[in-house]
Amino acid sequence: MRVYEKIVSVFLLILGVSVAGVWALLIITGELPPAGDSGEILALAMHWGSELLLATLCLLTGIYILFGNLKAQRGLFFTLGLAAGSTVNALAHYTLIEPNVLMICLLGIFFVGTVAALISGLILNTKDHSTNLIMYKSGLFISGFIVYYLMNTAADYAAPDTWQFFAQAVLFIIVLSAYAGAQVARGDEYTQQPKKYH
Repeated sequence: MRVYEKIVSVFLLILGVSVAGVWALLIITGELPPAGDSGEILALAMHWGSELLLATLCLLTGIYILFGNLKAQRGLFFTLGLAAGSTVNALAHYTLIEPNVLMICLLGIFFVGTVAALISGLILNTKDHSTNLIMYKSGLFISGFIVYYLMNTAADYAAPDTWQFFAQAVLFIIVLSAYAGAQVARGDEYTQQPKKYH
């Protein structure tokens, strides 16, 4: 196993445990944001769903990468997209809505780690592979970022006069997730070394 895989797997495990730990602490201390009407309940549920998805994928991807699983190594970039979406969203919240210097510093470290893992992963092996590999990894990252964003904004449209936008957002989440899953499952044709002709 290369050094990159070891470092990024440990980073994902720490991130996954941190996300789960923060939400467990909020539940135990009763500091969850209040939910009033059905729209607020749906928004909170979808946000929890996005955080649960992030924590689960971070832990599973980190563990499987440690065991050298190729699909986990390919799916890493979707997970990094989710992580980038989460940290950007949380940084905006704790900077603009509920200023908290400690959380800003902690989230800043995770954001920098996510970006560093992405850039390092994009650069590695580019001499041995075609540019399709960079596009493949970037596409998975962007898909993860958009899925997280949609999961946290779709509930804003869950109203009688805008239900069609909510339905479209949910459908897009499903389609993007399924597409990313298919790309990871069939990744060999994109990540294999190009043939050399003499």
